[in-house]
Amino acid sequence: MTLFMERYVQDAQSFESVFARLMQITGAKTDSSLARILQIKPQSVVAARKRRQIPPSWLLAVAQRYAVTTDWLFFGIGQVRVREFSSARGGETKQEAERLQDALAEKRLAEQAARIQELERQLADAKDEALKAYRLAVEAMRPAVDAVQVPSSPLYGHKPEEKDGNAYTTGK
Repeated sequence: MTLFMERYVQDAQSFESVFARLMQITGAKTDSSLARILQIKPQSVVAARKRRQIPPSWLLAVAQRYAVTTDWLFFGIGQVRVREFSSARGGETKQEAERLQDALAEKRLAEQAARIQELERQLADAKDEALKAYRLAVEAMRPAVDAVQVPSSPLYGHKPEEKDGNAYTTGK
């Protein structure tokens, strides 16, 4: 199973519609009956519902066992049942599958690129807001900084005035 297929099963239309097609084609009325058909534990079906993600292996097994197209199971498109293909047509079928997979990969990449652009825009906006907040904070502190009196001291570059013979007393 390719990583592409695993990710796409998670995103395919909606969990509910894919799960409904799975139940429809198998004739299962309950999670338990689906588990029996798939030869898995009922807890696995419950866990898949909870995660809202159908393992691709289930869909592929059903597609093979019931001779339905994966296009229909995964996406709800195309014909439901697999047509009988001659050996000459087998190559075309593989090419069609590869074309569909490439198209879906391109769509996914385009969606990811759009998401990256959106995140970059949000980051730029956040930087602008942070810079504005910093400037406002600096401006708000300016009066307090200006009001601070720096004592006269040789350490601060001021010479103390002598008064009453004490070199450390400053006159005002």
